[in-house]
Amino acid sequence: MNFRKKALSGLIVLIIFSLISGCSSKEQVEEVVKIPVEVYEAKMETITREIIIAGIVEPEVSAMVIPEIAGGKKVTGVPVKVGDSVRKGNVLAYLDSESTALNYEIAEATFLDAEKNYERNKALLDAGALSKSQFEQIETGYLQAKNAFELRKIELSAYSVKSPIDGVVSSINVTTGNLASAQSPVAVISKIDKVLLKSNINEKEVNNLITGQEVTVTIPNMDNKEFTGRIKSIAPTMDMQIRSFPIEIEIDNSNLEIQPGTFAKASVEVERSENVVVVPSQSVIIRGNQGKVFLVDENETAQSVIVTTGLSNNLFTEILSGVNPGDKVITRGNDNVIIGDLVRIVEPMEKQVEAAQEEAAKE
Repeated sequence: MNFRKKALSGLIVLIIFSLISGCSSKEQVEEVVKIPVEVYEAKMETITREIIIAGIVEPEVSAMVIPEIAGGKKVTGVPVKVGDSVRKGNVLAYLDSESTALNYEIAEATFLDAEKNYERNKALLDAGALSKSQFEQIETGYLQAKNAFELRKIELSAYSVKSPIDGVVSSINVTTGNLASAQSPVAVISKIDKVLLKSNINEKEVNNLITGQEVTVTIPNMDNKEFTGRIKSIAPTMDMQIRSFPIEIEIDNSNLEIQPGTFAKASVEVERSENVVVVPSQSVIIRGNQGKVFLVDENETAQSVIVTTGLSNNLFTEILSGVNPGDKVITRGNDNVIIGDLVRIVEPMEKQVEAAQEEAAKE
């Protein structure tokens, strides 16, 4: 009797243990099959698509300043330096003009004497004390002296190399004591109150742009500071070497903040859809010509729906049909689920890191 009681008690314990083990295993299995996913709640928003045009900023106008004299002449002074602002006519370099200056002084003296003689004899002509033919000879000599003086003045002026435009000194290629000649520029003057971003646009996008269109320009080495620009020109024909169309974007630089040679990026909005259902592009799975997304239903199971997509900018995609505002769309983990899978919604890794950092900061 005691043996039977002991056997029965052992059997009961074994059954209970089996039931407990079975429940534990079931819970473990249920936990395993809940696939972790990240979701995004579909919203009604505005979506845009932009073209990014990158390139190097160049001056709107650059002038190479070359001496007008023949042969090499020694540089006797350079009154400007790189970065200086100059006006049209400002002297950039002085050249040795000793012999030319002497010729100028002789011509000046001859002209002044001729001028005095002309004025004196004109008074005599007016008083009737000099014949007209005599005065004409004196007048001819005066005009010749005047022309010779003006010529010498122009010659001497060429020894002062001047800026042809208002702008900034981009480079100085001579120093005092060097020889300057018409074969090489003394300096380069750049007009930078407006600068140009020069780049290229492919044939797929060129028809989305028009001359005069406003763009937003950012300069990475200026902490992505934004400037307003406009499309100045688009080449009417393709550059066959690079298979794209050259484009120029004009940027206002009246404060002279942007330095030529700087890398810049221009963004141009070419498409826009307002008040439409938008989801992250990574949630849309494309197979052939058909798109689908996985949704999480009220039972925390994954459900697949066919969607019709519209405008996409890589980050977000417009959904024309298949998803409604408020639907929970799987954005990460959608490649690991099939229809009917149990899922567990987790916070995005970025938010987990932010939360951990905030917690650490409190400690």
